Amino acid sequence: MLYKLTERDGWSILGQAKLFKGEFNPTDLINAGSKLMTWNFHAGDDTLYENQVARWKYNVPEELVNMTLPFLNPEYPVFDIGCGTGLVGMQLISKGYVVDGADIAHLMMKTAKERGYRDLVCANIDQPHIGELVGRYHSMISAGVFGDHIHPQKLKYLFENLKDGGILAVAGEEKDIRDSLDEFFSSKSMQVLDQKQITGYFRNANEEVRYHLAVARK
Repeated sequence: MLYKLTERDGWSILGQAKLFKGEFNPTDLINAGSKLMTWNFHAGDDTLYENQVARWKYNVPEELVNMTLPFLNPEYPVFDIGCGTGLVGMQLISKGYVVDGADIAHLMMKTAKERGYRDLVCANIDQPHIGELVGRYHSMISAGVFGDHIHPQKLKYLFENLKDGGILAVAGEEKDIRDSLDEFFSSKSMQVLDQKQITGYFRNANEEVRYHLAVARK
């Protein structure tokens, strides 16, 4: 089932055809004027994004998935926060995992659906209602969202809504998320399972970027 998030009535059901054929106005989304990437609402931008990622040699999704796999239980679906076109989930799906996702960009999620995502939620993940959805999962993963589009402090709220024993895996530019994660991981409510830094590329294939990847258990 697919949803949109509205301030007036919370979760409301959208038919799959409406969501993926673009038959509703993206401005209906809660807080659609936020600082999130509004450019990707426009037709064709999912293809543009894919072409850019290929040119940038963006390796973070693959690295994060490989680091997270030893801690995942294949019996539980994985929730991909800020899934976009499914760069993270398609690798999990290829290994037999069931993946659901959430993003504010409904056109990009069309590609995620084609890549095998089960359920998709069209919502602004910076809003508190998303915690209700996170609470259904044992595993949550996110690459390139926190620190870039969403303040990393938001992770604390989402982590608190995970099921007990749940896994959180996150990656972002080191300069944006490292300090918040260090503070976040000092909490006694979680166990840090693995952390590392990698050098990758983003936005410019000739410009190296330092990324921080981390996995923790509630």
